[in-house]
Amino acid sequence: AQALIALDYAIIYVALPTLAHDLQLSLSVMPWVVSLYGLTFAALLLLGGNLCDRVGARRIFSTGMALFLLASALGGLAHSGELLLV
Repeated sequence: AQALIALDYAIIYVALPTLAHDLQLSLSVMPWVVSLYGLTFAALLLLGGNLCDRVGARRIFSTGMALFLLASALGGLAHSGELLLV
């Protein structure tokens, strides 16, 4: 999980110029991409920690990885900047 987190942040920073070009986003929007990712990750990390205490770590980890896969696929398929930020 830690390797996935580190890899994902590295990918975001490397992909920013391509994202800006392909989705025709201005450079002023690019910090929002990273900020929204970090904010969402932090909020879900807190929620996941709480749910681990209630439900169990293995179940929450599996569910979290599945949701991460789905969200990554949707982000990769985004055809507009608004959809990417959502």
